[in-house]
Amino acid sequence: SLVSGLRWLWPHPAAWGVSVGALCHARARLGARPLAALFKRVCRPLATPATPGAFRFGLRLLALDGTKWNVPDTPANERAFGRPKGGRGHSAWPQVQVVALSECGTHAVCDAGVWRHDADERACARRLRRSVGPGTLVFAWLAIADRYSPRIIFFLSTLAGAAANAATLTSGGEFLPLLAA
Repeated sequence: SLVSGLRWLWPHPAAWGVSVGALCHARARLGARPLAALFKRVCRPLATPATPGAFRFGLRLLALDGTKWNVPDTPANERAFGRPKGGRGHSAWPQVQVVALSECGTHAVCDAGVWRHDADERACARRLRRSVGPGTLVFAWLAIADRYSPRIIFFLSTLAGAAANAATLTSGGEFLPLLAA
């Protein structure tokens, strides 16, 4: 947890003066906009060319992945994110679709987004292209095309231009265009 991570800074727990609950309440009072601005300011690649596993062929390696998280069962969350429906009715919890872009080697989160539970991962991934710049290679494991054929997606942004070229690499080694603007 965040609070236990303070031990390296202040070794005596009495000096912390903050609990996990206090942090949650403070975050709620602050609101989403300042936290989103802070996220945009500090989340970026951290690796140097000497960082193991962070570069290949002179390109920075990034990874893109999506997942679903349960969120607190509140009317506001249900309105904003919805509940998935299964064979026995609706889910017990509202859920969000989270897609994150992380740096390989450091695992630093470079960009992320939270959407409704039924959001298309491809559309979410397109929104994160804003953080893919020249000299990067991005790998992703997302369910594309159909539910039974996961594909590996990768973006290659050349050193010459800022626009990312994108394609899917099928399991058979076939390349298909994927992320047209």
